[in-house]
Amino acid sequence: MNNQIKSLLNQIRNIKKSYDLVTKNNGENFNVFQILGMESAEVKTHSKFLAELLDPNGSHEQGDKFLKTFIKYINKFVINDENLIRINTKNSLVEVEKSIGQITKNKGGRIDIAISETKNFICIENKIYAGEQENQMLRYYNYVKDNNYNFHILFLTLDGHESQTVNNDLIYSISYKKHIIEWLELCKKEAVDLPILRECIKQYINLIKKLTNQTTNVKLNDDIKKVISNYLEESQLISNSYNELVWSLKQKEVRQLKEILSRQFQENKLQKSDRGDGLLVLLKSYEKCELAIHIELDNNYFFFCLIKDGKRLRNQKNTHVRDELDLKIRILESKAYTIGISNDFTIGIDKNKYYYPEKDNSEKYLELTLILKEYYEKLKD
Repeated sequence: MNNQIKSLLNQIRNIKKSYDLVTKNNGENFNVFQILGMESAEVKTHSKFLAELLDPNGSHEQGDKFLKTFIKYINKFVINDENLIRINTKNSLVEVEKSIGQITKNKGGRIDIAISETKNFICIENKIYAGEQENQMLRYYNYVKDNNYNFHILFLTLDGHESQTVNNDLIYSISYKKHIIEWLELCKKEAVDLPILRECIKQYINLIKKLTNQTTNVKLNDDIKKVISNYLEESQLISNSYNELVWSLKQKEVRQLKEILSRQFQENKLQKSDRGDGLLVLLKSYEKCELAIHIELDNNYFFFCLIKDGKRLRNQKNTHVRDELDLKIRILESKAYTIGISNDFTIGIDKNKYYYPEKDNSEKYLELTLILKEYYEKLKD
């Protein structure tokens, strides 16, 4: 068995080396979205890019070609035949972050991508890494119902999982991994004679494949599957061991980060968050809550938030806290669901590689800790 596993790994290693050389020679690793640090920004990257393609008046100047392709694809592969999307694509309005009123328990908020035409409405809720807000999909559902729209609500995530805040047959789950990539491939064919647009779509497809852990090279993937087909039992063992190893290495990284943070902050100012491998650094206490910085190691970013009993509070006005942050830390931009967040609040490591055994991220963690310490000092009375 050991020899068979070694043989399998050697064959895959040799295949990868060959394709790495091809990738290097054709410049495929150059991706403007990744270079600019825009790969996980839901609104500023993904929603805006998708909406621009869908917009009949978009800068692509191809009219409703891409929107029409999208509707046709969704109708064929996602929607029930009895509830097909029927919309005049030429006259459709596409909006990003469309406001539907002040947030209450069951109403209001902002729709990531809204496509409307007379009484027809398509709502696309876009989730890359962020979780759902309280009653989020219910609020959007109530909006389209109250306005008597002929509506379709699409819940878009990396893997296509269902909404956790509402269970409704009229809310359709779609994924970047399958649906968006397949639609974009159709768009790329439509743009075959438009090299700049075509290559931009191609780079975005490659970005999505990276985010969804898919190889950008189809032939490489096919070649690896051919090898694996001869070693199915061994491949299963490797897969199980790999997942266990990654989990243990991630925990090791969390412990390392926690140790470095503890040198600058008292132990009682550090807490494990209620989200994945996240950590909370408590900065200041208020009457009913605490101000903290939420670090999401696996997502490679951090942000300010209010917490109570170790859980992040959502949709809190807390104007006095936000005003204090704006006054003392002037690099923030306000968001409804957090106290403050900045595009520059990245940890600065490749989230797909930070857990490699040979990787040492201690310098990055120290840099992050010093930044957080600076915020902490500025907020102390």
